[in-house]
Amino acid sequence: MHIGGLGYKDPEIGTGLYSVNPEGKITYNCGTSFSAPLVSKTLALIEKQIEGTVSRETLIGLIIHNSFIPSTFNKPEYKSMLKDLIGYGMPKSAHNILNGNQHSINLVFASRIKQKKELIFDFLWPQCLIRNNRCYGDIKITLVSTPPLNYNFGDEMVRSNINVTLSQTKEDGTTQYYLNPIYKEDSTKGHGEYEWQLINENMKWQPIKVYHKEIKKGTTNHSSWKLRVRREDRDIHIIDHDGIPFTIIMTISDPLKETDVYNDMRQALVAQGVQISDIQTAARVTQRI
Repeated sequence: MHIGGLGYKDPEIGTGLYSVNPEGKITYNCGTSFSAPLVSKTLALIEKQIEGTVSRETLIGLIIHNSFIPSTFNKPEYKSMLKDLIGYGMPKSAHNILNGNQHSINLVFASRIKQKKELIFDFLWPQCLIRNNRCYGDIKITLVSTPPLNYNFGDEMVRSNINVTLSQTKEDGTTQYYLNPIYKEDSTKGHGEYEWQLINENMKWQPIKVYHKEIKKGTTNHSSWKLRVRREDRDIHIIDHDGIPFTIIMTISDPLKETDVYNDMRQALVAQGVQISDIQTAARVTQRI
C-alpha cells in the first residue's frame, strides 16, 4: 500500500498529494489510484540502482520485505484487519531498501525448485546474538515465487505451493520450528491444521509469504539452524523441466541495535565455505544486503 492523499481537502495543503494536470499546472488530488504509481516508482528505482539484472521475484521480494505498518494502523484492534486492509504494509524508500546497517544482515536466495526436490541451507546464528548458549534477536523471511496457473480450476488456479521453514534440532533429537506468518498470533497452533486453516492463516498456495519472529526469551540451544524450501504440486503429472522460480530474503537483526550482526555472520558464512556476494548499486558501491 501507499499514500493516496489525505482523503479530504485541507484549507492549507489541499489533499497533501500534488500532480500535474493536462494544462501543465500543479494541482492536488486524492484516491487509491495514486498509490499504484508511487509503489511502481519505488520498484523502478530499486531495479535501476542495482547493477546487473535481478529476477522479477527478487524485485518484488525486496519491496515487500522492506515494507512496514504505518503507526496509524499499528494498533491491537486493527491487527485482524491489516492483512486485507494494507497487505504487507508501506514500502520504504529505494535508498533505505538497498542500504542496510551493521546491526542486521539480509541474505537473498534466488533459485528454481523442481518437482519432488527440496533445498536446504544450514547456518549458524550470529555469535554476537548468542548469550548463555541461547540465541536472541529478530528474524524475518519473505518468499516470492511464480507458480504455474490454470484458470480452469477456479479458486484452485495456483497449481503449486512453495513452502519455507526455519528450524533447529534440539538436544533430544526433536525439531523445533520457528516463524509465524506476519499477521498470525504466536499463540495460534503452528502445525497439523486443516487445509482451510493452512490457506487462511499460513498462506498456503499463495505466491507471496512473509514470516517474522522476535526471539525475546532465547532459544533452548544454539545449535545450527536449517532453512528448508519445499515444493508441493496439485498436478502430479505436470511437465516442469526448469522448475519454479523463487526468491527468499532472510533478515537477522539485533532489535537493540547494539551488535555488529552483519560482519559477524558474514565472517561465519565465509568460514563455512558459503559462496556469497553483495548486491551492488550501479555506482559500484557495495551495500549491506
